[in-house]
Amino acid sequence: MDMLEKYKVVAKRYEELLLKREDVIGIMHLGGIARKRADEDSDIDIAVFSYEPLKNIKLGEQFSEEGYDVELFNIAINEGYDYWDPIMKEAYEEGFISTDKTGEVTDFMKKALEYKDDFRIHYLAK
Repeated sequence: MDMLEKYKVVAKRYEELLLKREDVIGIMHLGGIARKRADEDSDIDIAVFSYEPLKNIKLGEQFSEEGYDVELFNIAINEGYDYWDPIMKEAYEEGFISTDKTGEVTDFMKKALEYKDDFRIHYLAK
């Protein structure tokens, strides 16, 4: 089993645990898994979607039982996406939604990844 396949197994285990929570409405994979390449220096990036910020969950970097770095991010869709900068948008553009319980994660991401014309002009003019 290559490194990417190992990462997918670990990510799937995390996803299954997270989806047991009623407050989790979706999961998105970012980074190496989304780009379909991973090596020993890669980590496993997982975005966890909810309506409100998650409580009683360890976010950020942690180690899996297998010794891999796993990083969990929480996106609370009720907080919107106005704070997303181009770097954050790029990270999520490369990702893929693996679970969307309600369809709201897909809708949120479509809106979050739009670039408004005035922003494009300002950003590209720099």
